[in-house]
Amino acid sequence: MNALHQVLLAALFSALVFDATYGEEIIHGRKAKKNSLQYMASVQVNGKHKCGGFLIDASYVLTAAHCDDRDNMSVVLGAQDISRNNLVRYVVKSKHKHPSYKDPKTGNDIMLLKLSSSVKQGKFVKIVKIPSKDKPLKPKTKCQVAGWGKTEKQNSVNDLLVTDVSTVSLKDCQKEWAIVKIKPPPNVLCAGGYGTKSGACQGDSGGPLVCSGTAVGIVSFNFNGDCNYPNVPNVYTQISKFTTWIKKTIKKGASTHGEEISNGKKAKKNSLQYMASVQVNEKHKCGEFPIDASYVLTAAHCDEGMNARQQVLLAAVFSTLTYDATHGGEIINGKKAKKNSQKYMASVQVNGKHKCGGFLIDASYVLTAAQCDYRGSMSVVLGAHNISANPLIRYEVKDKHKCLSYKKVSTGDDIMLLELSKKVQQGKPVKIVKIPSKDKPVKPNTKCMVAGWGKTEKQNAVNDLMVTSVSTISDKDCKKKWNNTLPHNVLCAATKSGVCQGDFGGPLVCGGVAVGIASFSSNRDCKHPHVPDVYTQISKYITWIKKIIKKGA
Repeated sequence: MNALHQVLLAALFSALVFDATYGEEIIHGRKAKKNSLQYMASVQVNGKHKCGGFLIDASYVLTAAHCDDRDNMSVVLGAQDISRNNLVRYVVKSKHKHPSYKDPKTGNDIMLLKLSSSVKQGKFVKIVKIPSKDKPLKPKTKCQVAGWGKTEKQNSVNDLLVTDVSTVSLKDCQKEWAIVKIKPPPNVLCAGGYGTKSGACQGDSGGPLVCSGTAVGIVSFNFNGDCNYPNVPNVYTQISKFTTWIKKTIKKGASTHGEEISNGKKAKKNSLQYMASVQVNEKHKCGEFPIDASYVLTAAHCDEGMNARQQVLLAAVFSTLTYDATHGGEIINGKKAKKNSQKYMASVQVNGKHKCGGFLIDASYVLTAAQCDYRGSMSVVLGAHNISANPLIRYEVKDKHKCLSYKKVSTGDDIMLLELSKKVQQGKPVKIVKIPSKDKPVKPNTKCMVAGWGKTEKQNAVNDLMVTSVSTISDKDCKKKWNNTLPHNVLCAATKSGVCQGDFGGPLVCGGVAVGIASFSSNRDCKHPHVPDVYTQISKYITWIKKIIKKGA
């Protein structure tokens, strides 16, 4: 627990009259009408609702700065009932708190959340307007506030509630707060909780105060957690005071990291082969160029935000590795998967970007390779053949369970269970795949299938699920091909088709049963046949899988 958390914890028990406990409840509210308030966002941490928010740009949600959290943050859009399955969830790519923010009582309680991908507006999701310039709001203006926080009767609600409130003049607001010896911070406005039984309370801070179709305020705090209105006015961050900062942050997010190429032209094919891309969390950050078989040269400022593991992976691109398990296997000589096929397939993503394949074996668990464990916000996309499409059905990863014996790919035990934040509802686009019920060998020359979204023999990356047929190979022949260097508990398969870098973690499916997990191929050589592809044999881990799932239940 860091110092900030200790301070916040202590604050819960102190005699503070400010209450900004990560959200505001809607008191004396009503259930929102269907297809209304389409801008509302549920800001979630580890798949659980924490705060309200609202969509102001295709890539940005606005909320309160005190809603910030160190754990995995995501945003649910287009849902009034946040307890249902198949929620449209966007991973938070980056957080932008106002630089002057310290705590709600000193003001500047505003934060922009940049989403992992742009939101496509439609029937269920729409952007709400915000003020274009700083303009005061007249007292007694009729407005609305909405959220999923607790009410005067319930500790929490899953349905979006809305209530009407009226703005209060800043003079009256300051006068009422002076009675309890508190001075509201600058750049705020007040509404509800005073002269009315409606207002906000703990449970949904970050939500918008909307007047005549424009979001003018962000729910910040009330008096001492007391929701027995009327007492003193609720306090909102006044958005118009931060319009310049909002525009600047969004504009900066749309620009490149570093210098752009002005008035340039697309490079010719097979030219500039020395060029390389320095990336952080799979996102381009800087240019570079190799000067040695093991080194690349780039600018020093490109080191910002790059951890040691990412630096090592960058160097590894040029090293001579025998095993290649670069977090995914490409599908070589494959074809586009048929519609409504391979419904068990999962795209394991980190910070909203595809990292590995996986497959659904239980309503709450996806099976993948242990090598796919990465730092960052991990989620799983199900029910999508095209992972570039919006909206995607995304589930946060609640917990990761790697085989305890796993150390590295070359020593085996390359298997991991991902526990999802909530149960998956099977249907037309999503289904569970069977796995072996007991340890049983797979016969040589068994016809199987492997699928994934990794790069192919022609493309560096694909968004459409690709599938190809392969045949299993006997342990004896596989070991011979690999010069007896194989780890234990694996099986092999190959033809002119197979896997390569881009989608390890995906299943080897034979007769409708997932029998293997794509683990590694040889030295980045995707020109099959060469040596067989290697898969973790699932039947060897059935007892472990059952134990983990039973423990989770």
